[in-house]
Amino acid sequence: MTRTGGLVILGLLSLHVCSSAVRAAAPLSNPSASARRINETLLQGRRVMEEGHPEQAIVKYFEPVIADYERRREGSKTRYFSATSQAEIIIYSALPAPAGDPGAVEVLDSNWGAAYLLKAYALTELHRVAEAQLALQAAIALSPMNSQYKSELAYTYQVQKDCERSIALYAQAAADAETASDESTKSTDLTRAWRGQGYCLVEEGKWDDAAALYRKCLALDPKDSKARGELQYVEENKPR
Repeated sequence: MTRTGGLVILGLLSLHVCSSAVRAAAPLSNPSASARRINETLLQGRRVMEEGHPEQAIVKYFEPVIADYERRREGSKTRYFSATSQAEIIIYSALPAPAGDPGAVEVLDSNWGAAYLLKAYALTELHRVAEAQLALQAAIALSPMNSQYKSELAYTYQVQKDCERSIALYAQAAADAETASDESTKSTDLTRAWRGQGYCLVEEGKWDDAAALYRKCLALDPKDSKARGELQYVEENKPR
């Protein structure tokens, strides 16, 4: 069976200041010059990582972007979010403040969360899974409705044979895909989460439940070769 994750395709969002206490990212098709520069830095880091230099990608590209964003938090009561879809922008902008917290909400572009995600990929390449989990948790704190981030964290638990935690996170990722994923990524987000659950269900010996999820993937996307391959694995190896 195959890995259920995959490298992020970075989206470009721009920053816009609204008239209310909530500041939100502007339409996804209109990125600011700053967002484009940061996005290009992350893309350069991804290329370096893919060329076999994950440590260099972390130190030279991902961590500097993260540090620049994190400085926003210093001395600020603002709650920051990083959105990858219009639905996320709306959801985060409308979240109620914690009790006794009058601070404003600012919804930024996708780059902050993506920087943590890419750092997590690089750490995984370096076999530093515990650190990768911390990076993914930071990404989820910024983008609590992001399906991909939760699926990638679920994958790290899958690798550690913690299927109970992995399945629960994959289920959350699927629910978030239904609610907050962009239409252009919803199918990918859903099938990623369903395949992840299926993998762990096989590990637990729940072959029929896993097969049902792989068929669900194929009903949504008949070209899902990973689901097709894993369904074949189930059919060939399921105890008779």
